[in-house]
Amino acid sequence: MKIGIIGLPYYALKLTRELNAFSEKHRYVHFDTYYSRKGKLRFLLAVNSLDAVVSINGSLLPSRVFSMVLKRGKKLIMNWSGTDVLHAIKAYNEGKYVREYYEKAIHICQAPWIRDELASIGIQATLIHFQYFDVQTIPQWQEFGVVTRIGASREQFYGIDAVFEAAKKCPDVPVIIAGIDGYEKPAPANVQYIGWTDRFAEWMKRFPVFLRLPEHDGLSTAVLEALAMGAYPLYKYDFPGAIQVCDAEDIADALQQFKVRFDRNELKPNEAGMDYIAGHHRKQEVLTAFENFVTKN
Repeated sequence: MKIGIIGLPYYALKLTRELNAFSEKHRYVHFDTYYSRKGKLRFLLAVNSLDAVVSINGSLLPSRVFSMVLKRGKKLIMNWSGTDVLHAIKAYNEGKYVREYYEKAIHICQAPWIRDELASIGIQATLIHFQYFDVQTIPQWQEFGVVTRIGASREQFYGIDAVFEAAKKCPDVPVIIAGIDGYEKPAPANVQYIGWTDRFAEWMKRFPVFLRLPEHDGLSTAVLEALAMGAYPLYKYDFPGAIQVCDAEDIADALQQFKVRFDRNELKPNEAGMDYIAGHHRKQEVLTAFENFVTKN
């Protein structure tokens, strides 16, 4: 089969490369239908030759690309990633959605809460992963601290106020913020901005705690990566190996408890998290299951 992969360009291209390197039977082709005019033209010329199209982002709003795929009788698989679900729920509740996408697309997601949110508007999504990780060498942390990432121009969405408040409650805990170089509100003294970096994983390895508290999320790649490193994610959602936090008080309580264990040399790698990754996100199993789903459904 020849399968087109579209949607969020970074993840779509990454998945295309991984599947082509893995697959012995099928061919995957990436098309940037978001930001590239050339990519849109390539897709227009190639769509008739495709057996299926996977979109790494879902939508119930009008899309020329989605309509083109379905009009030509091709299989359309939508992976719902996060905020796209909120837009879909709004469109559905307002009666401004495209019924054809709702009924004819095959819907998938990676997070159980995303599946539940889709079910609230009648979409039955299959839970299937396409991200894989190797469990890394057990870390030897030299210092205690927490790392988080805040999206530029979306600081409120990513919970910066809760991060600041927790930092104030834990003045002896370094708080490393990636993704931005500063913020309009003054940061507590223990906050360090590192801006946008392609070495984020190296920062994560330095500290035993990772924090992610957005208003809404899909299954975070960074959370999975932290688990694979043996770190302890503080996460908005209930997830294996992670500690669920809802606000600054929860964050501060968790940091203080981890700090006590670290200072006593009692903070060991997150075995529950590493076991979860080893059991659910191994490359061979993940890519085999994903390819089987795409090619057989």
